[in-house]
Amino acid sequence: MPEPYDEVNQKDFDDNTDKINEALEKIERDNSLKPTIATLSTLTGFHRNTLRNRGWPVDRINKLKDRNTELKKIELSEKKVVKKELIEKLDDAVKEIAFWFKKYKDLERDYLQMDIQKNRFRESQNHYIEENRAIKQTLKTAIDQLELMDIDIYKLLDGQGYDIRKLKPSTL
Repeated sequence: MPEPYDEVNQKDFDDNTDKINEALEKIERDNSLKPTIATLSTLTGFHRNTLRNRGWPVDRINKLKDRNTELKKIELSEKKVVKKELIEKLDDAVKEIAFWFKKYKDLERDYLQMDIQKNRFRESQNHYIEENRAIKQTLKTAIDQLELMDIDIYKLLDGQGYDIRKLKPSTL
């Protein structure tokens, strides 16, 4: 027949086992809790040697440590991959910026050259317009002087192959 103390001891042992399991599950769920015997001791209120003497809590703590180490390695590896991808994207962006900056500089240079050419063309155009006016004025003055001398320039040039209609004073 079992002794009453054996039943009480077994009940205490089972209650303590449940308490240890709850504390281990809490450590497993909460990453802010370090998987150590000291943490388990704090959560259960049992001495560290009591936990070590049972053996299996130490094994579970070690498994949690291994799991956390693996998770950290995976997380670090993922961070390295993400960092590498971000560096590649940054390099691509720098290359694209350099391309568009060069394109902008080329277009700016072309614009300045075209502006210079436009100004030169305008100056040349103005020069020839003024020269044309001066020649027309000289021609008109010459025609007026010839008319004063009663010389008909139109009859004079008619037989020479000139289109005298272009020389009429109304067109000058």
